[in-house]
Amino acid sequence: MIQTKVEIDAPASVFWQVIADYEKYPEFLKDLKNVKVQKTEGNKKTVFHEAEIVKPITYTLELFEEVPLKKLSWRLIDCSKVSIAFIKFKVIEKNEGWWDVIENGPDKCTGVYNIDIKLNSKIPAALTEPVLKKNLPGTMAAFKKRTEELAAKK
Repeated sequence: MIQTKVEIDAPASVFWQVIADYEKYPEFLKDLKNVKVQKTEGNKKTVFHEAEIVKPITYTLELFEEVPLKKLSWRLIDCSKVSIAFIKFKVIEKNEGWWDVIENGPDKCTGVYNIDIKLNSKIPAALTEPVLKKNLPGTMAAFKKRTEELAAKK
């Protein structure tokens, strides 16, 4: 489990708006090429993602929005297969986690990001660890920037 936090100079409601607007993720997260909400049932959404992380992959997450608690959790439903040296396998074996949104005042909040991700063992750790370590700080910075820009427009 990896946990990281980001302090945001914007209301918690604006941050929530950003993290729950999945189809806009490709506008500010460089690895995502397309995101589409496929189904909504109450507070549960099934969301398809197309990404370019070393190789193009697609995956589907089931997301649960707990709005009064300001918690957004997810779990992996499916992942595409890629071929490396004539071997086909799913890149992502496990992707579960959640965002907690903590209000720190009228114009400040903290986003706490928790992720438990397991990539296929056929992918060498020398490739996966740098990608995870490099991408996470950039992802957090992108959410912070997007939220603060949106808050400044209001």
